[in-house]
Amino acid sequence: MITNLGKNRCCNIPNPPKGPAGQNGAGGPIGTFGPTGYTGPTGRAGPTGLCYRGPKGPRGPQGPTDGLIGPTGTPGAYIVNFNSNFKNNTIVQYNHSSFTNISSKEIVLPLAEQKWAISWEIVEKCNDTNNNFYVYLEETYNTSNVYYPNTFSTTHPYYLYSGNNNNNLYGSGNDYLDLSGTIDNYFTINLMQTTSSGGTKSIDTSNFNITFTQIL
Repeated sequence: MITNLGKNRCCNIPNPPKGPAGQNGAGGPIGTFGPTGYTGPTGRAGPTGLCYRGPKGPRGPQGPTDGLIGPTGTPGAYIVNFNSNFKNNTIVQYNHSSFTNISSKEIVLPLAEQKWAISWEIVEKCNDTNNNFYVYLEETYNTSNVYYPNTFSTTHPYYLYSGNNNNNLYGSGNDYLDLSGTIDNYFTINLMQTTSSGGTKSIDTSNFNITFTQIL
């Protein structure tokens, strides 16, 4: 019996053929859970859902009827207005020698001891292209106390304009008058007029308006 096969022994047989695979063995036991992984990034916002309006609630109680009374406002300006439209009973005449009061009737107004803004207008039926005019006040019961406006006065009179109608004279002016410290509260308005044309001029009718607005 040959016991030493040498290079012919079975362990040196090259690439022996494989046999068929055996059946899978039975599954082993389930292992323990692994650690929790990191939270992933937030996904995109989904579309807005349908809006739902709940039922209307009950009506609340009625509030108070009256609110608080607000503060008293600042007093407004005090305004005195006078308008005179008259036909002279006798024609008023004036000349170049001195100023003449052309009022055909006394104009008396109540005015407080205040500072006033004045606005006046006058229309005369008169032919005089070279005239001078101004307004001044005197206390009705203390006629020696007189008050001249700041702009137009006996030293700086106003010129009434005839326009294209030589039979009428027109004029309007704005001025300032300080009646602070006066004794009387009633004042007579005097309308003073003269001419530099020479001779005597006549006024048939006059329309005069003056407004005093208190300066606060």
